[in-house]
Amino acid sequence: MKQGCRSIFVMVLTWLVSLVPQGCGGGSSAAPPPPPPQLATSQVRTGCGETIVLAKSQLNGGPLTGFCTAWALTAGNALMQFTVAATGSWLTVSPTFGTLPAGQSTGIGLLSIDATSLPNTVNRGGFTVSAPGYQDNTVIAVELDCTLTDLKGNTLCKVYLGSSVP
Repeated sequence: MKQGCRSIFVMVLTWLVSLVPQGCGGGSSAAPPPPPPQLATSQVRTGCGETIVLAKSQLNGGPLTGFCTAWALTAGNALMQFTVAATGSWLTVSPTFGTLPAGQSTGIGLLSIDATSLPNTVNRGGFTVSAPGYQDNTVIAVELDCTLTDLKGNTLCKVYLGSSVP
């Protein structure tokens, strides 16, 4: 083989060898992948856990007054960029997003319940708080039992707000 062809052959062979994955064959000493990072945890707590009975007509998407409708969200040991999502279109919460420094808290409020299009049954919903790098919190519960009536036949709803459905 001529010198010029031999040089090209050696270059091509060297290039082909460089394409072979490292660690192939027996006795590979490749280290296992690192474990996934630990997710931070946050807290959602309420002093509520209360039940109130209202006429269904009062639950028309207007502001809720007269009972506890707030929860406290506390970030864990990392910055928390959170979102809050209602599990049903009949619930309105605020704020729907935000940023908390590690260890800081903010309030999350249930602003309104619109039961006008809900059936006169037990309706369960709530809202979830999630954030990248954080474990998801459980659903914060709202139960609306609209199976009751008053003496005039008007539909009543028993509203339960808490950290879990009773």
